Amino acid sequence: MQICAIEILSITRLDELKTSDFPDLQQRLENLKLFSDYYAAYARESFNDHSFIVHDNKNIQALVLVYEFEKRLMSPSDGVNIDVHSSIPKQVGMVYGMIIKYLEKTLLEHRCKELLIKDTFCNGKLSQLGELLFSKRYKADISFEMSISYKNFNLENFYKNIRKSYKSLINWGKKNITTVCINKDNPLKDKFIDFKNFHIKTSGRQTRSNESWEIQYQKIVQGYGELILGYFEDKLVAGSLFLDHNSVSVYATGVYERSLDYGLSHYLTYLGVCRSYERGITTSFSFGQFETTVQDQKLYNIKFFKKGFCEEFIPTILWSKQ
Repeated sequence: MQICAIEILSITRLDELKTSDFPDLQQRLENLKLFSDYYAAYARESFNDHSFIVHDNKNIQALVLVYEFEKRLMSPSDGVNIDVHSSIPKQVGMVYGMIIKYLEKTLLEHRCKELLIKDTFCNGKLSQLGELLFSKRYKADISFEMSISYKNFNLENFYKNIRKSYKSLINWGKKNITTVCINKDNPLKDKFIDFKNFHIKTSGRQTRSNESWEIQYQKIVQGYGELILGYFEDKLVAGSLFLDHNSVSVYATGVYERSLDYGLSHYLTYLGVCRSYERGITTSFSFGQFETTVQDQKLYNIKFFKKGFCEEFIPTILWSKQ
């Protein structure tokens, strides 16, 4: 009988980690740092990055992305993301135990009011993480992640599965909208500034700092996203920003000319998902969570719009401890 040895495990915060220790993680760390820098510029004093890895003397056993927003430990759109790499059953349990103990310690040390952890079902049952959190009497709320897998992605199937009413709007956009894509191969700073000014004009005010805008531009030019601008009759009428975070591409923000009722957002969103796949950095595209408790009609409409692009509506458990 073969016996698997279990190495001594340690926890190291990402902001204390040297890329030379784990060179395979270097690109991901660069991306995560830009993500963290953006929210530090956006949320200011209410944000802290507490992300960490669990590792032995050779390998990373887990990557945990945890951020503090207004005294809540979570991620920007849902719960703490725990990605365990180990495949040894006994070690997986040990890793989860270490992670939860560290998160609860962080909750107390930083006087946070809530810890929120993201989890999914495993073959219709609670995962190993879920079993642990259930036994520790965490509260469970069900949400639904609007996701598009890139595992067997192809353009034909993606288009076929989009909500039927969107297809004529997407086709109109293909025929009538001229697009400019700003990315690492086409880093048009002046066009990015046009988008920023368009956002300010449409919002009626500047909603976030110049520093946060600059960090988003840096993500684009370093290859972790793309800005798609749409022109109608030579006028900028639409802009959608798509960013890669860890292993997932997301719809970061969109601005559209309100006086035009042509479904501008449909075409640019469709294009953004396709081009995020073509970048080849991530394994899926996520439009975030659709909670059953949404009361605000405007927010519900935004989430319902995004759902129309998704082939998967994944039940997600958000475990919380206060």
